[in-house]
Amino acid sequence: MDEARERPKSELVFSFGPYRLVPSRQLLLHGDRPINLGGRAFELLRLLVQRRDELVSKEELKSAAWPGIFVHESNLKVNMSNLRQLLGDTKLNPSYLATVVGRGYRFIAPVQAGIGAFDVADADAENPELGHLPPQGQIVGREAELGEVLAALHRERHVTLVGAGGVGKTTVAVAAAHAYAEACVDGVCLVDLATIDDPTLVPVALVTALGIRGNPDDSFAAILDYLRARRMLIILDNCEHVLPAATIFARSLASEQGLSKVLATSRAPLGFEMEFLIRIGPLAVPGDESGLPLQRAISFPTVELFVSRALEWAGYQVTDADCDAVVSICRSVEGLPLANSGHRRRHKSFRRARYPCLCRRSAQREAA
Repeated sequence: MDEARERPKSELVFSFGPYRLVPSRQLLLHGDRPINLGGRAFELLRLLVQRRDELVSKEELKSAAWPGIFVHESNLKVNMSNLRQLLGDTKLNPSYLATVVGRGYRFIAPVQAGIGAFDVADADAENPELGHLPPQGQIVGREAELGEVLAALHRERHVTLVGAGGVGKTTVAVAAAHAYAEACVDGVCLVDLATIDDPTLVPVALVTALGIRGNPDDSFAAILDYLRARRMLIILDNCEHVLPAATIFARSLASEQGLSKVLATSRAPLGFEMEFLIRIGPLAVPGDESGLPLQRAISFPTVELFVSRALEWAGYQVTDADCDAVVSICRSVEGLPLANSGHRRRHKSFRRARYPCLCRRSAQREAA
């Protein structure tokens, strides 16, 4: 009997990429590491995987995750965004979850379904992998800010990165989280608040991202209780449009005696006494000098980033002949890596004429 109890149990398993989904255990594994999905997020993933390559409507997904309950579509959007984060599916061209605009979603990765030996110990891991961070991209001209953020995270309970839209706050936060992750024995969890437009949905986004089971009556209390005994880093990304709700959570967590910390990004401070602010400014741009050689121009982070992205996104190799035009663009967007729409419109016709391949890629990104 003891031998039978120790023998791995054969169960239905869906495999895709490095992941295994075990419906009978409500479990998702990345390699051998469990990923902590909330019950609703799991039901969404299960339905999409089982109906792979099919369009699954929004109503079908809501019925699977919230049976018999009316929920606003924003709840679905929050959960789908969290699933993308957990699967590392955050690039322009999705690998797993494709959005069919206005209709629903489709699971597009190849899936293998089979009966496999599954070790019970896999389901009992105490420290599941939480909140997959986006891959760390190239960091240009942010070494000083990154060092400042890391030093602050070792001292403070709450750190907010403040700066203009498009300045690169999220890039710095993600890079800092990757570097700080070893200090977080219970994981790092990124909560992308840009996916919601209602402050009352902030607790929903947090519960979903943390994988808290059930449907707590007081979400904030359940979140604080969940974090109280854990050492985690919570990234609250894009707080400015839901500032009051983000502040309530951050202030409450900072007032606790626990070990979890918050790293927030926002265009405006959250504005409470325990908040440690770090301002992220624009990247350095060349001055008014004309006729700069490319090798000198790329010593400025804005030009280096432009040259790097042109090659990465469009396969375009910037040359000395392009240098004046590139420098002009970098000056016009005032050192913002993700310049706002006003800046983009100012140079749209020029870029379309001179860099048509790069502009096609940019248009695809904006449409997404």
